[in-house]
Amino acid sequence: MSGAASADTLPRLNVPAPVAWASISSRRTWSSRGFSPRVKVCNRKHHRPPPPPPPPPPPRVLQADASHLPFATQSFDIVFCRLVLNYVPVRETLGEFARVLVPGGRLVLAFGTFREGVDFLRRAKWRGNVRTVGWRVFGLLNTILLQTTGVQARLRAGGRMYAVHTPTWPTPAWMARELRRHGFVPPPDGFYAHARPVVFHAIRDGAARPR
Repeated sequence: MSGAASADTLPRLNVPAPVAWASISSRRTWSSRGFSPRVKVCNRKHHRPPPPPPPPPPPRVLQADASHLPFATQSFDIVFCRLVLNYVPVRETLGEFARVLVPGGRLVLAFGTFREGVDFLRRAKWRGNVRTVGWRVFGLLNTILLQTTGVQARLRAGGRMYAVHTPTWPTPAWMARELRRHGFVPPPDGFYAHARPVVFHAIRDGAARPR
C-alpha cells in the first residue's frame, strides 16, 4: 500500500468524550477508556482553580487474532484498523469489529486495494524478489476467489508475524458491500474518507445485524 494514513487523512469523527477506542495493528491490539473532557479553570481573583481531572487510565496492550478479539460485545466507540485487513480473514474480522462496537460506533479502516496490488506487480523487480512477488500474486488470486465465491484460501507460513497467511486486496466496491452486510452504514459523505491510501469511515448501525 503506498503512503501512510496520517492524522490528516482520517475523518473527523465528532464523537463526544469520554470514548473507548481500539487500535488494531499488525503487532499489537490496544485499547483505552480514554480522554476525560476538559474542565474549565476559573482565573478570577479570589477564586481557587479546581483541581485538574485525573489522568485517563493507560491503554491495555494485547496480542490477539483480529478475527477473534478478546473484548466483550459493544465495548468500544471507535475501532481504528490500519493495514491489517489485507492479511487476516476479512469477513470474520469485519464481524468482530461490528460485534465490539456500540450502536453508532465508528470504524476507521485503511486497507490496500486490488488496483494497488496490480500496480505493485507492474513496478516490482521480479529478479531476486520472487518470494514477495509470489505472495502478492497469491493475494490477488485469493481476492478474486473471496469476492466471487466467499471462500478465502489460507496457507501456513513460517514468518514472524503470521502463522497462517491469507492475503487479499479487496476492491473498494466489494468492501462497501461487505460493510453493509455486517451492519455498517456510511456517514453522510459516504464510506470514502481518503482515496489514496484508501481509508473508509463507517458507522455501526444499531438496527442492523450481521448476516
